[in-house]
Amino acid sequence: MCRMTHDNTGPVISKFLSLQCSKLDNPRQLIFALDHDVQNQSATNLTKYKKIEAFAKEHGVDFYPAGRGIGHQIVVEEGYAWPGKMVVASDSHSNHYGGVGCLGTAIVRTDAAGIWATGKFWWQIPRVVQVSLDGRLSPGVTGKDVIVALAGLFNKDEVLNAAIEFTGPGIEHISIDERLTIANMTTEWGAVAGVFPVDEKLEEWYRGIFKKTAMRYLSKDGESHPRLNEARLQETVSAKPTADPGAHYASRLSLDLSTLVPYVSGPNSVKVATALPTLMNPPIKINKAYLVSCTNSRASDIASAAAVLKGKKVADGVEFYIAAASSRVQEDAEAAGDWQTLIDAGAKTLPAGCGPCIGLGVGLLEKGEVGISATNRNYKGRMGHPEAIAYLASPAVVAASAAKGVICGPDSLDMNALPKYEKPIISIVEEKSTPVAAVDEASLEPLLPGFPEYFEGPLVFAPQDNLTTDGMYPGKYTYQDDITPERQAEVVMGKSSYLYIERRLTGRKLRPRIRGYRPRPQIYPLHNFIHLSIRLNPLFRLQFRNRFIP
Repeated sequence: MCRMTHDNTGPVISKFLSLQCSKLDNPRQLIFALDHDVQNQSATNLTKYKKIEAFAKEHGVDFYPAGRGIGHQIVVEEGYAWPGKMVVASDSHSNHYGGVGCLGTAIVRTDAAGIWATGKFWWQIPRVVQVSLDGRLSPGVTGKDVIVALAGLFNKDEVLNAAIEFTGPGIEHISIDERLTIANMTTEWGAVAGVFPVDEKLEEWYRGIFKKTAMRYLSKDGESHPRLNEARLQETVSAKPTADPGAHYASRLSLDLSTLVPYVSGPNSVKVATALPTLMNPPIKINKAYLVSCTNSRASDIASAAAVLKGKKVADGVEFYIAAASSRVQEDAEAAGDWQTLIDAGAKTLPAGCGPCIGLGVGLLEKGEVGISATNRNYKGRMGHPEAIAYLASPAVVAASAAKGVICGPDSLDMNALPKYEKPIISIVEEKSTPVAAVDEASLEPLLPGFPEYFEGPLVFAPQDNLTTDGMYPGKYTYQDDITPERQAEVVMGKSSYLYIERRLTGRKLRPRIRGYRPRPQIYPLHNFIHLSIRLNPLFRLQFRNRFIP
């Protein structure tokens, strides 16, 4: 099992050292890739990056500096994510690795420090949902449209906290880059993992990677790349993981790909998806467009956008930002001429990294602006101002929208030739599950000495279902290691997403008594509150805020 951290490696180091640990259990298990705040050239950020690099060098950890690319892309293109293996990372889009048949899932920083110390990881096996992709996509319809449609049409938590196993005859017609896009955004769909099968298309894709790698990798002793080599691939293929005959699934979903048209996610929610032909009437004017992120900024995505913009210019009043998923991707796009095509059209280049997707750096959405992006998340305020509007779409649709200044499809897309379905054909079958046995209270672990029978404190009520991590605490602030509790209190939970109720509660066990402990606000959320995120920690800073909604 490999384990990746990015800019949050700094806090993980602090947590690791706080556990009184000084030696990594297995340094070869770890990857450090600096990717989120790479545009930040402040002394504070550069010092943090230097400390992370120094720690990696001291302990023999593979290190990828700022500018090398997004961690998820590096983990795949460097062969850390591998079919039939498991990779965890302290980033929510670790589902990404499922695109190459690798079980990828996210962990928090405390778990990361524990893995550094022990080499082990506790993971509760989730329920498994089978998603069958049937038929074949029409010309102009992409993998991005598949996952945008799935997340928007199956939007009643059908896959919440589940592991998705993609199956069906349509998979053989979906490229590996598109599989990575789909797997990546199973996170937004609510799943903890989304895994594609190991098939002949994947084998051939790896062999193409091997050829590119051989040109770049020259071992001193003449040996092949330690991870990207034919022998390892053959060993994997001979023992590739498959579902057992008659395997039980919590539910079975299906999507007929031949009935799908291009889809757009939003505004400001992945649970809202609209067919492009419908969304175009009336036209929606945009101010910014983005081809960035680990979701859709690989060489094939850049080529798709370049094909749309070749010989054209970005519309007046529109800013189009591009960033490759990695430096290797940018090299390939430059060699193909696609990168220059986008520049000639008026695109503004950014370094390989996360940037606008996480709300960091230049080019963010301003108050009142509308943006369309090939990224994975369009939560309110995610890519800039909370009063901006964000949509998600495929690279081709983003590029076409940048050229015309309104959300639209490329000129090559024949709307009349698209499938004539108001919605794609989908289905869901719930399978009967084994009843859960009643818990014997007497068999439970006894409370630790000093653990109180009750807790008390004021209640903070969050009257919103599906409160996202960005709704709890905007992602861009998680990379400010020196942020003060008072500043955290100003930005946590937004301005109006909760109610503060001054009353005492009793009846729930919470925490052991600590000398000097004073009751903190207790969070009472509605359905699907993401309670395992590292972003829960800043919620305790509500005690520093003195202005609450009565």
